[in-house]
Amino acid sequence: MNTEAKPAQGESVRCVIIPLDGGALLLPNASVAEVVSYQAGEAVASAPPWCLGRFQWRGVRVPLISFERFIGETLGDIGHRARIIVIYGLGEGRDKAPYFGVLAQGIPRLSRVAADGIQPAEEGNSHEAIAARVLVDGVKAWIPDVDKLTGLIETLAD
Repeated sequence: MNTEAKPAQGESVRCVIIPLDGGALLLPNASVAEVVSYQAGEAVASAPPWCLGRFQWRGVRVPLISFERFIGETLGDIGHRARIIVIYGLGEGRDKAPYFGVLAQGIPRLSRVAADGIQPAEEGNSHEAIAARVLVDGVKAWIPDVDKLTGLIETLAD
């Protein structure tokens, strides 16, 4: 079964739409290292509420976060379709946090996204880790600032 959406018109970027509670994350496909089955994270002492612990991935302990909690939203129940999206860290915190996991509430979907296929979404909660709020393929999505996100997550790295 082909899960990739039809290409948008004009120049486009291969993206992944990651389902969350109340919306989705929109990331370039190249920023995703792997999608793995959900596993509960090992607790991290004194971790903020958005940190769901650390999990083992390819012999590395990787921080697992809830993006919803990270930006001050509510995280619902973790269902049977939950996945962990392993994302490459970027920016200054990359040496301490080369990867981090984001809890997804379902299976991500590949899409080709062109500039004319994205519309700005209504303003909402403002957070330094959100670069933009958009509507893509009819879905409300957040485009995260992965550099900022990595910098904030690096404090959880071993």
